[in-house]
Amino acid sequence: MPAACTLALLAVPFLNKQTDPAVRENATTSAGLALATMAIWYFIWVPWAEKEYGFPLFYPQGIAEGWQQLVTMKHDTLSRFYPIALTSSISFVFFAIGLGLMFWKKNKPLLLTFAFSTVLLVVLMLKAGATFSGHVYYIIPFVPMMSLLAGYGMQQAIKSQVVQMIVLVAITTEAIYLHKTDFFIPWQEKKFLKLERITDSVVPKNSRVLVNGKNGSPAMMYFAHRLGWTVDDRMKDSSWLDGETTVGLHYAIIDRSMWKDSLPYPMLYEDNEFRIFKIKKD
Repeated sequence: MPAACTLALLAVPFLNKQTDPAVRENATTSAGLALATMAIWYFIWVPWAEKEYGFPLFYPQGIAEGWQQLVTMKHDTLSRFYPIALTSSISFVFFAIGLGLMFWKKNKPLLLTFAFSTVLLVVLMLKAGATFSGHVYYIIPFVPMMSLLAGYGMQQAIKSQVVQMIVLVAITTEAIYLHKTDFFIPWQEKKFLKLERITDSVVPKNSRVLVNGKNGSPAMMYFAHRLGWTVDDRMKDSSWLDGETTVGLHYAIIDRSMWKDSLPYPMLYEDNEFRIFKIKKD
């Protein structure tokens, strides 16, 4: 659904009478397939999955409630646009220049594209509410619009292509520097690279496991290469664990940095980072 916002970029070419009818027809078909897929997912599959498994994943808000959440989390809301969206202060400056010049020069194609894109984004923001403010990736559908205006701003403000290239190199360098940590695995996370090997040594491939991921993160489940439960600290409730064995739980993989105590079950593996317990009795 957020990705539908990018369809606004097709609005001006689609409405342009000089556009080849065949191109317009292809765009309509492609957009229609994308929207149909989205509608099937959100309005057929998601309701069925929520009813079948009792785990709501999509939380649409009322307009008033969504607005209140956006305002309450205003610092997070604004940070989606800066510095997150374009990941560069230089590119954001050119976006601001392009935005101003678009209105100043009454650039109709840009104005229409910006209007369509912004309306769709605002609707998404109001319906998502705190979900938009709390997740960095929901701004991605608006990034093409911001990038378009940044490019327009640079083209208007800098005529020399050589200088433009220098600025682009500066933007790229700044963005890479700000996200340099994303290119390397933090030392405290490297332990997960060995988790699949450890799990394979004591846990059968098809066995369901419980992991204590940070804030419900599925990262441990992914690196263990298993299916099962991700919890924060609910594994301390032995009666709950015993109950989960009736619906398929067999083992528990514990990150010791997140939970230092032991569990009252047979321990099959232990090192400085992980412990593995057998929860289901034979």
